[in-house]
Amino acid sequence: MTNDDMLQKIKYYMGHSNVKLQLAATFCISNLIWNEEDVQAVVNSDFSHKGSQERQDKLREMGFVDILHKLTQASDPNLCDRAKTAMQQYLA
Repeated sequence: MTNDDMLQKIKYYMGHSNVKLQLAATFCISNLIWNEEDVQAVVNSDFSHKGSQERQDKLREMGFVDILHKLTQASDPNLCDRAKTAMQQYLA
């Protein structure tokens, strides 16, 4: 999350014409949004989610939410589903 160049590369690949690259980049973002600590916090009813919220805020500021939203309309069903799942993670 501290390497903006890497995040920009992920962003680039999310907009690439190759669906496999888009899908891989979308998986990367999903992994940055959600982590095991968040799951454990929900199980323990500790809804602080500070770490994931900070990551989500940064990714939103960088335009990733807008890209995910566009990808929910993708013609490829796998990419569409992955983007929808990532968007749901933002809303959780």
